[in-house]
Amino acid sequence: MLTQPQVQRYSNEAGLRDIMIAEKEIILTFLLELLSDRGILNITRIEEHDHEEVILAMLDAFEQPFHGIQFAIPDQAYYESENGLSWGVNPTYSHVESGRERNQAADQPA
Repeated sequence: MLTQPQVQRYSNEAGLRDIMIAEKEIILTFLLELLSDRGILNITRIEEHDHEEVILAMLDAFEQPFHGIQFAIPDQAYYESENGLSWGVNPTYSHVESGRERNQAADQPA
């Protein structure tokens, strides 16, 4: 579970003034770790791949909390370029911190 003291400590050590930026950096690190653990991190390659298959793998990875953080891909959070050469998702996260739930957009396309 991600606690406020952990975020504050990271913020201080990284020299960040904005606690929300510190939290998002930690969350992004956990998200990348989860995707890497599932073998779906290297999706930015030139070879052909089925993006729907990658998104389904991400949804599967997001079924259970990771380090106490619940990731999700909400409806309408998937996009594809007009030429079909580029696509992405905008995952969200939520976690319980000191008895209150926090919900945020991860703000980083996967």
